[in-house]
Amino acid sequence: MTGHAYGYYYPYPDGEDESTTKMTCVIPLHKDEYEKAVVDYSAILDISSLASIADRLNDSFAAVVDSMKTIDHFDINSCQRIQSTIESYIETMVRTVTHFETKLRKITGAESPTSFSQDVSEIYDNTDSYALLYKLRNVYQHSGSLPLRLERASGEDGQKCHHIVLDGQMILNKSASYLNAKVTSIIRSKLDIDIYRHIINSFDLLTKVMNKHIISVIDNARAQICIQLINRFSSLSESVPFLLLTDLKRVDEAGSSGVNLRQLEVSLDYLCKLLSTFLTKMPSILFSYWGNDISDSFAHYLPGICQVLGPQYYNHDEMVVLDGKEWRWLRKTLTLSAPYPEMMALLQKDGQMRLEAEAVDFYWHAYIELLKGVKVLAACGLGNLNQTADET
Repeated sequence: MTGHAYGYYYPYPDGEDESTTKMTCVIPLHKDEYEKAVVDYSAILDISSLASIADRLNDSFAAVVDSMKTIDHFDINSCQRIQSTIESYIETMVRTVTHFETKLRKITGAESPTSFSQDVSEIYDNTDSYALLYKLRNVYQHSGSLPLRLERASGEDGQKCHHIVLDGQMILNKSASYLNAKVTSIIRSKLDIDIYRHIINSFDLLTKVMNKHIISVIDNARAQICIQLINRFSSLSESVPFLLLTDLKRVDEAGSSGVNLRQLEVSLDYLCKLLSTFLTKMPSILFSYWGNDISDSFAHYLPGICQVLGPQYYNHDEMVVLDGKEWRWLRKTLTLSAPYPEMMALLQKDGQMRLEAEAVDFYWHAYIELLKGVKVLAACGLGNLNQTADET
C-alpha cells in the first residue's frame, strides 16, 4: 500500500532534544497545488543559477586580487601563483560569458542572439580590456603560458608597488597568428601592458552587464511568485526562515513500511532578496518606510528610504523634495497600532509619466508583502528589529 502527502513542511525540534527534529506539515497541499508550486519555485531558482555563474567570475577575480596582495619579488612561488591566477581568470572569463549566455537562452526561450550577447559584443568592440584578454586565451592555450614579468616601482606616495607586465613584443614575435587586427593594434600601441588593469576593467564591465540581465529576468510573473510565497511565510502562526516543499510517499509493502521524501527548500531570505531587486530596478519610483528601527541586517532588503518620511507627512499632499528632486505621492498608509506606529509610502519622481493604477497597485502590494517577509526573518532571530520607533 502506498500513499502521498503534499505540502510545506518544517523540521521543528522533537521535544526538548534540539538535536533531533520532527517534520511537521504547516501548509497542506493537493497534488495539483504541489506540482504548480514546484514549477513556480523552479522558475525563480533559475535566477539563482544565473547568479551562481556570475559568482564564478567574481571568485576568480578575487583570487587574482589576493595574489596581487601577497606578491613577493624574491619569492618565485608567489610569482608563479599570480601567473596561474591570471590565466585562470582569463579562462573563467571566457567560460562564464558562454555559460551565462546559454543559461539565459534557456530561461528566456530565446533562439536568436540575446541582448546579452549584443552587450558583450559592444564591450569587445568598444573597449580594449575584454578583447585583449579574450585573445590572450588563445596565446596561453597554444604557447603553454603568457609572457608575464613582475616589475617593482615606487608610487606617488613613495610606497613600493608591483606591476604584472605582459610582454607584448614577445607575443607579437611568437604568437601573432593567434591574435586579430584589433588586439594586435592594442598590443602595438603599448608593448609593456599592465595586465592587472585590464583584468579589473574587464571584470567591472562584464559584472555590470551580467547584473543587468539577471535583474531583467525578474519580471512581473516571477515577482508575483515571490509575493505569493512570502505570503505563505507571513500567514504562519510561527515564524520560520525556510519551508520544505515536500512530496511524502508512504510505502507499506510485504510487511515492511517506510517513507520516501522529495523536498525542495524554499528560502525566505532568497524570496525577499529577489523581490527587493525587482522593486529596486524602477528608478522613477521611490518606496519609503518609517517606524520600526530596522537594523543594518535587514535594511538592505527594503528598497528606497527608511526613517525619513514619518507620520507628520501622512496628511502632506504636496511634493516632497529629497536630494534636490521632487517626488509626488502615489500611495501611503499609516498604522498606529502597538507597539509602534508605521508609515509606508510610494512616490514617483516629478516629470515622469504617471504610472497606471494597476502598476501602482502591483508595486505597492509587492512592497507591503516584502516588508512582511523582512519582519518574519527578524522574528526568526536572524537579526534584530528594535521595538521602538524614532520620534517624529
